[in-house]
Amino acid sequence: MQIVETQQALLAKINDYKQKLLTIGLVPTMGALHEGHLTLIKKCLSENDVTVVSIFVNPTQFNNAEDLIKYPRNLTKDAQLLEQVGVDIVFAPTTEEMYNSQELNERFAFDFNGLDAVMEGAMRPGHFNGVVQIVSRLFHLVTPNKAYFGEKDFQQLAIIRHMTYHSSLASTFDNITIVGCPIVREASGLALSSRNERLSEHQKNIATNIYKTLNLSKDWTSTCNVAEVEQKVVQTINSIEGLEVEYYCIVDKDTLQTTSTFQNAIGCITVYCGNVRLIDNIQYWLLVFIVMRPIIVIESHIPFLQDVLTSYADVRFLPPESITPTTIADADALVIRTRTQCNASLLNGTNIRYILTATIGCDHIDMDYCQKNEIQVFSCPGCNAQAVCDYVEEVIQCYSQDPLLNPLGINNTKGLTLGVVGIGHVGSLVCKLGERLGMHVLKNDPPKQIGVDLEQLVQESDIITFHTPLTHSIPHATYHLCDASLLSKCRPNALIINAA
Repeated sequence: MQIVETQQALLAKINDYKQKLLTIGLVPTMGALHEGHLTLIKKCLSENDVTVVSIFVNPTQFNNAEDLIKYPRNLTKDAQLLEQVGVDIVFAPTTEEMYNSQELNERFAFDFNGLDAVMEGAMRPGHFNGVVQIVSRLFHLVTPNKAYFGEKDFQQLAIIRHMTYHSSLASTFDNITIVGCPIVREASGLALSSRNERLSEHQKNIATNIYKTLNLSKDWTSTCNVAEVEQKVVQTINSIEGLEVEYYCIVDKDTLQTTSTFQNAIGCITVYCGNVRLIDNIQYWLLVFIVMRPIIVIESHIPFLQDVLTSYADVRFLPPESITPTTIADADALVIRTRTQCNASLLNGTNIRYILTATIGCDHIDMDYCQKNEIQVFSCPGCNAQAVCDYVEEVIQCYSQDPLLNPLGINNTKGLTLGVVGIGHVGSLVCKLGERLGMHVLKNDPPKQIGVDLEQLVQESDIITFHTPLTHSIPHATYHLCDASLLSKCRPNALIINAA
């Protein structure tokens, strides 16, 4: 890990990564790192070749000088944490490195389209101007493929998305995907925050009532309207000594404007615990999803799911070839059992908000499209990846040692060729397994159209493992195509393992 303190040094590193065609993820922070930050960083590490974390307490987003002075700083401790998790670059500039005197003293001009006029923006004039100022500068310097922000600062996340996708700066940032990450909480429910360091143990205990009340408010939605729920939340929290609500607003999660319905709504709150300002939020649109009998499309027929779901949802079972933009247009959720391609051509214009895939890996789902369109993706693989690898290894060892299976008498795996079809999550693990066993590994991935020709793989492999159904030429669906014409090209005594 390298700590970089100047823009020039950072640009040199970024240019080197870009020349090597490496993907770059950025996690902007102000330091005082906690598990919430580390969750963002670990997600970034898992999705990119290079991870850059910025640590900069940005003075232009503080409208309270005392708050800026008191903000916790510990670069040494933060750097140790980042090195332990495997971050590549820490960008830790000084204020003088990031701003000249004019930039530091003049408010950054930006059209927020009204997103800054409520809640935090109303209480902290100029705050979001400073946020956009620093984030846009970081985007220009790092030019990341993805940038990661926590959902605890929900208004900030909405403004960053507006800046990246819809503002006058959008054309500059058209290759950046904004990834929102769920709130990370202590066991007590208190949202993790760098400001929590300033709370006493007693204050931490009473601050847990913020999230408890927000959770309780979901029950109130069945008998109260929006204004009444807002009032009850404020009264409940203010009745606890040591807590004082600055604002609680239930707003449309896209426009951040006041709303009269819980559909598409989020409740955002700021509470003073002593002199420490804490923020949190609660999502109401997920509750409405359950209450309103959503439409769920499930690929193929799963009888037990019908029994489970029909009590609160309208369920449609469709064969893979019938999953089209028209048949799912009015659905709220989609459950995928094969490697149906979930991309813009399928999803655009539909009401889909949730996708659950029962396959290993998500490479058949356009995650960038889903993130930009706020479609939540849940992976529920039908089998354990490591268990598949263990099974494949056991079969390979049997094949190499059993003369009935292997009449050529090759009793060492190093003499065998392993063909792997489907280089997704499990396929990649099996490739590494073959390399560890000293085997010659041939790779082919029909959906991605990478690797050696499939016929060549079949003709040259002693053992062939299938980890994806071979693509049939119909939209949005995949089928097994391991038929006689393909099998006839296999070597005598070749072993085929179907793990698709």
